[in-house]
Amino acid sequence: MVRCFVCVEIAKTANIQIIDDVLQNLKQIKGIRPVKTTQLHLTLKFLGEIPEKKLPDIIQQLQTIKLPSFSLQFSSIGTFPNKARPRVIWTGLVLGQQNLITLAKEVDQKLSMIGIPREKRRFSPHLTLGRVKRLTDDTNQQLNAFFQEMEGLIGQEEEILHFIFKESTLTPSGAIYKDLATFPLVESRNSE
Repeated sequence: MVRCFVCVEIAKTANIQIIDDVLQNLKQIKGIRPVKTTQLHLTLKFLGEIPEKKLPDIIQQLQTIKLPSFSLQFSSIGTFPNKARPRVIWTGLVLGQQNLITLAKEVDQKLSMIGIPREKRRFSPHLTLGRVKRLTDDTNQQLNAFFQEMEGLIGQEEEILHFIFKESTLTPSGAIYKDLATFPLVESRNSE
C-alpha cells in the first residue's frame, strides 16, 4: 500500500521567503507545529492508502488532464475549523482560487473513473502553514497576536505550470514526500 496525494507546489521564489518568515513566527508559539518549508503544497486530492498495483492507472488518468497553466497569489491567514477552535492554520489565495477548484474537480472526476471515491467535502484552496497540537489560553493569546501581525499578508503572483502525484511516508519525525509523477499544464497566461 502507498499513501499518496495529488498537489500543486509553490515554486522556490520570493513566496517561499514570505511563507518562511510566517513559519518562523509560528515556531515561537507553544503548541503549534509549523509545516516544513520543503513540504509546502496545496493538496488537490488526498487518496490515502492505495494498492501499489493501482499507481499506473492513477498516473494514466492524471495524464489525460489538459487544463491551462494559471497564476496564483497568497493572501490572508485563517484557521480550520474557526478561530475559536483552531486546528489548522493556513494562508488563502486572492488569485488562482477558481483555477485550483477546477483542477481539483478534474482530478477528482478522472480518478473516480478508476474506482477512487469522489470527495464528499467541498474543495477549499489553501496552503497549510501549521497545526495546533495543544491549545492553551497562552497559545490562544499568542495566536490572536499572530493573526493581527499577519493581517494584510500578500505573496507575489506565481505561475503554476504543473501538478504532482506524491507518495507520503509517515515517520516519527514527520512525513517524507516523494514525487511519483509530474503532469504539465498547458502553457497559458490566463488566470481567474
